[in-house]
Amino acid sequence: MKIEGQYLALSSGGAVSYIETSDMQKNPEAIISVIQYMHEHIMYAEVNTKLDTCYNCGYQGELEMIKTENGDFRFVCPVCKCDDPDKQLVTRRICGYMGVVNAGNVNKGRGDDIYNRCLHLDSESNIRYVNHAKPIPKSCLCS
Repeated sequence: MKIEGQYLALSSGGAVSYIETSDMQKNPEAIISVIQYMHEHIMYAEVNTKLDTCYNCGYQGELEMIKTENGDFRFVCPVCKCDDPDKQLVTRRICGYMGVVNAGNVNKGRGDDIYNRCLHLDSESNIRYVNHAKPIPKSCLCS
């Protein structure tokens, strides 16, 4: 955000900065810190966090996104392992807006986009990572 914020004045048409996070219910202090920084340094910014619901067991938090062998996507509840899209509410940013992305209603390209997004904050340790704790490419690191 620090680097990107320097370029916002050059964008007369407007700009938006996004921060991708995991489910941040366990670390609200980190979200507050990010929002304070955004308020002080960025013209317009959003935090995209995950708060999904499994209606099978009542879990609220991040459902794990799984890419199947045929390239489709499923979401799996970490508590009851339910992967039935009719028993889930999964919300992600799609084209700048928050939308429901339960399995089956997102095309492959958009699914790949969501699956491969760079996450900037981990819910417990603030460690930056990409997609299910894989190492971060240097091009994805941000301050």
